[in-house]
Amino acid sequence: MKIIAGCVIKRDNKILMVKEAKKSCYGQWNYPAGHLEEFEKIIDGAIRETFEETGCKVKLLGVLPIANIDLEKETHILIRFMAEIVEEHIENY
Repeated sequence: MKIIAGCVIKRDNKILMVKEAKKSCYGQWNYPAGHLEEFEKIIDGAIRETFEETGCKVKLLGVLPIANIDLEKETHILIRFMAEIVEEHIENY
């Protein structure tokens, strides 16, 4: 089982999305998220993944419903937080 943590960021009635670069889901749109590192706290993982994928520093506001899905023949637990941007460095590619 793997844990995926990430953030849903809403601003100006829009949701910040990222375009996937991984081979298995290349080109698909998703919210910024990823697998936790070993011994990483869920909150820290969500903030780190969001920064790595967007360049934005965020403040977590609350947690959304937790879900589980089967991906790549393995169970994944999805933990998503509502967040707001506190420092923005978004780059367009």
